[in-house]
Amino acid sequence: MGWDWLEYYVTAVNPLGESGPSNTASATGYLLKAMPAIPPTYSLSPNFPNPFNPVTTLRFGLPEHADVTLVVYDLVGREVIRLADGPMEPAYHQVVWDSRDSAGRPVPTGVYIYRIIATGLDSGERFTQTRKMVLLK
Repeated sequence: MGWDWLEYYVTAVNPLGESGPSNTASATGYLLKAMPAIPPTYSLSPNFPNPFNPVTTLRFGLPEHADVTLVVYDLVGREVIRLADGPMEPAYHQVVWDSRDSAGRPVPTGVYIYRIIATGLDSGERFTQTRKMVLLK
């Protein structure tokens, strides 16, 4: 990573209008590397947003071809909906949940659990992780 010189002009906006540009303000910083297309390890990220209403996004990474099950449960442990079930390619994936159950009915406000089970089709490695999310209406 190297240093890069950045130059910014700042304006202020208020109900009466926008100011002219400021004098030049400079800053230095690191250049960021792009995220690799294939993750180095299995992962399940926190959903975003959380709390949510009515839609949230679940993200996970697979470093190899894997058989994936991604399920949302209520706090009693009943399956609400199965968002993924089958083989998937190595990559970063995301699934959007619209807070409906497997029959298409809206679910009530509350805490829900989502769990991924991924089994590598080449290595046989098994990855399991569980996280919680909050639906607020």
